Amino acid sequence: MHTRYADEMSDRPDGVPPAWQYPQPYGTFASQRTRQRTWILAAVCLVVAVAASGLYLLLHANFGPSTSMSTPRVEATATRLLDGRILIAGGSPSAIDENKAPDLESAELFDPTTDTFSPTGSMTIARHGHLATLLQDGRVLIEGGTDPVSAELYDPKTGTFSRTGSPQDDTSGTATLLQDGRVLFITSWGTAAELYDPKNGTFSPTGSVITFRSDYTATLLADGRVLIAGGSREDIH
Repeated sequence: MHTRYADEMSDRPDGVPPAWQYPQPYGTFASQRTRQRTWILAAVCLVVAVAASGLYLLLHANFGPSTSMSTPRVEATATRLLDGRILIAGGSPSAIDENKAPDLESAELFDPTTDTFSPTGSMTIARHGHLATLLQDGRVLIEGGTDPVSAELYDPKTGTFSRTGSPQDDTSGTATLLQDGRVLFITSWGTAAELYDPKNGTFSPTGSVITFRSDYTATLLADGRVLIAGGSREDIH
């Protein structure tokens, strides 16, 4: 036996070799357990803190009163402009029978910074049940509704509406803003489709929908295509 090792063994009453003979790994088992418990406790505290903050927001978030529109409206459109204001356009003043009540050509703006409504220019045609699409340049395209083959543009810079090209068919089904800035319109029964080009203010026919349907959805996909889904065919004979 090595002389130094034998001497140190003889100096220890329990006969256990000295610690320098067996280098210890990083940390002992007890210290590793302590670190694990510390991390677990920190994670639990974080989860509790996030949950508590979410619960606080849920309990303290509520609806508050705001000013009222100048005119009651049914089947109007609400479009958020690039500056954050909301354009409320058209509609009918009565929900009992909006087909008999006179349509509205008036429009107003809601300012979320002041929670107030203010009048803006009127549409060129009174209408309800129409479509409103925010264009890439900030204007709003109003189409269809009471007059299904007419369209107009709202310019938030001037606060005025002006006529634009007219669709060839009743395209008051869906309106989808495409990636190139054009707007895809599909008829309410999905029988035809047209494209509106804001550069020249014209409508032009495009491919037909494969399946006729009503009350469907149209969603722009990330690759630029449009998904037409759902709807009903009960009234198609």
